[in-house]
Amino acid sequence: NYSYKISNGEKHLSLGFRAGIHYMKANWNNISTVEPDAVFSEASPSAVLPNFGAGACYYTPQYFLSFSVPYLLSYVSTTSHNGFAVKHNFTNYTYLLNWGINIRSANYRLMPSMLLKYNSAVGEQIDMNLMLYLFSDKLGIGNSVRLHDAYVLLVDYQINPQLRTGFAYDFPIAELSRYSNGSIEFVLRYVFHYKIQSPNPRYL
Repeated sequence: NYSYKISNGEKHLSLGFRAGIHYMKANWNNISTVEPDAVFSEASPSAVLPNFGAGACYYTPQYFLSFSVPYLLSYVSTTSHNGFAVKHNFTNYTYLLNWGINIRSANYRLMPSMLLKYNSAVGEQIDMNLMLYLFSDKLGIGNSVRLHDAYVLLVDYQINPQLRTGFAYDFPIAELSRYSNGSIEFVLRYVFHYKIQSPNPRYL
């Protein structure tokens, strides 16, 4: 991931770009069919598929607004040597629009936000989020509701200026709840470069 920031006082515009690869393999020969099928009897195709994403975020101490396209390339199955081919289709893009505000006081910071995810093939998905930060933003507690889909509990903690950890429990509230008890995620973030405020050692 790479980002470039343009600042004007407390107003900032960040432009981001991401690149990555996905390793995909279809184990067709593990599927048992009622009648013989040449497709499932052939060797399982595998491929390394690159992808890219881009986005922009405008933020101030009071609010933020961001827009992104996480994946710029689409792939379809083919009869080529690796079984996949790039298909440029703008209507197949997934668009993310995220916005939120900061409500600050002397003892806490409250941040409601909303995420809109849209894909023409599956429609829109809306996440409504609320985070409460305590102890100078060291501890964050919140929840997220994915409309008609799932409910998420969130906790994160700033261990030191470089290290932050988080926990999320996601459990479905739609039809999937009959077959799944939810999922647990752990996050560990490390910042290699950061700034601190300290007196000039020349005057100590």
